[in-house]
Amino acid sequence: MSRRRNRRYGRRSRTGRRILPVLFFLMLVCAFFTVFGKVLPGFVTDILVIRDDGDPGTYVPPETDTETDISFLPDWILTGSLTEMADQRTSFALSAETGSEPAETAVNLETEAVPAPERPKPEPVRVIGLMERVPAEYDYTMPVPENEPVDISYMEDAVLVGDSRMQGLILYCGLSRITSYTYKGLTVDSVFTRPLIEWTEDANTPEEEKVPAELWEDGKIPVLEALKRTEFTKVYIMLGINETGWSDPRDFQTVYGRMVDAIHEFNPQCLIYVLSVFPVTETASANHPYAKNDKIALYNQYLQEMAAEKNVFFVDLAPAVVNENGVLPEDSGFDGIHLNKEYCVQVLDHIFAHTVSLCSEEDIRDREEMDFSER
Repeated sequence: MSRRRNRRYGRRSRTGRRILPVLFFLMLVCAFFTVFGKVLPGFVTDILVIRDDGDPGTYVPPETDTETDISFLPDWILTGSLTEMADQRTSFALSAETGSEPAETAVNLETEAVPAPERPKPEPVRVIGLMERVPAEYDYTMPVPENEPVDISYMEDAVLVGDSRMQGLILYCGLSRITSYTYKGLTVDSVFTRPLIEWTEDANTPEEEKVPAELWEDGKIPVLEALKRTEFTKVYIMLGINETGWSDPRDFQTVYGRMVDAIHEFNPQCLIYVLSVFPVTETASANHPYAKNDKIALYNQYLQEMAAEKNVFFVDLAPAVVNENGVLPEDSGFDGIHLNKEYCVQVLDHIFAHTVSLCSEEDIRDREEMDFSER
């Protein structure tokens, strides 16, 4: 009895010893596939090509000298789990509201990023010059009409050009801080060639911008050369009393027009105020060799004609200084030609009250937009 029991227990112990290795092997197999199942999809899909329909395609060797050999993988791995692995590289759009099947979009890993379109650069705002702001109906054939007086700040961007009469205006009216190119005896022809204005050039001035060597003399250059190198938006010109000695009065109009053209050439948007030649006293007119009031009246007529032709602004100064006889009062100055301080102040006040009324830049832009829309 005891021997039969021992044989039964012996068979059970031997059976247990046989099962243990099997169980251990099965545990190893489960652990292997647990780990291998996580690594394999990424590994296999890196070396397989997914077609547009989501099915695995044929193996494409990488563009290198070595190929990845997957022949060691079991057939059930290469067939049974490929759909799952393909899904990791395929994204699906949401179904449309119509209930149609979702569209499949394959991710193209080799497509280069499309650069964002460049934003158009805003066009710079066009600068509107002063001459563009002159009203279209302005009458250049007439002297500048009286307007609301301005103050000295109106001349801060101006240049004063003239002879000894302009020098007196600057001296007596406190205009010394306004840029001025004046000289006693200056005429409309000497502004071109006679070196009268002290000047210095920067060592860094480009060669093409330097004053020609033939126009230099003792550190001075002509008035027009100085104007070319000066920033300004207005210029006041007081010339003519010295030119009354010319034999042909018509030369005055012609040469004055050349001067205006030259200024417009290098500064086309500046306002050019042509100041009239105001009369002299009766005594001066009778005794002076050439400064005669009848000739001065003729020169002013030529100036007004030239202003109308060149679109510049003629300012008649006579109303500011003449008496009831239309000539300069005897007490207006020491020589009957040049003004004292009182009359210089009257002239400046007259100039301040006779400026051109300009349109605003907003009005000009609105007019341009309206013209453009009507085309």
